[in-house]
Amino acid sequence: MIPARPGQPGFTMIELAMVVVILGILAAIALPRFLDLRADARRERVVDLHGEVRAASTIAHSEALVLGMNAASGQYLDINGTRVELAYGYPAGAVGGIVAAAGLEAAADLTIGIDDGVVTLQIRGGDVGACTVTYSGATDAATPPVITRIDTGC
Repeated sequence: MIPARPGQPGFTMIELAMVVVILGILAAIALPRFLDLRADARRERVVDLHGEVRAASTIAHSEALVLGMNAASGQYLDINGTRVELAYGYPAGAVGGIVAAAGLEAAADLTIGIDDGVVTLQIRGGDVGACTVTYSGATDAATPPVITRIDTGC
């Protein structure tokens, strides 16, 4: 340990000010990078949404198999009091199909788009076309629906 020189018992005000300035610069650069939690929240919401859609499709298909329902259209299941439209034994790519089976609703953070049997669920706040889950309904009894997740660009 170096003994303190007479007249200099501690740090000078300039030394302390420089440390504060350096810490301020580091905080201004590093903090925003580590604290962008909105993107992480949107990404996790997409992962959860993907799981909800997969689970709803699997549950509905399992019940349809037990009941022998595999027609191209015109068949419905009652899942927890909700009428779910089927296509080839899977929830149809429609509001009354997979959207009803998963119990989804358009909300402040979720948009639901349907185009020709493809349901697109997009979390708002990310890049256009990012943060989405798509459900392409079954095209025949041997081909299950295709469920995809895009969680980049959130």
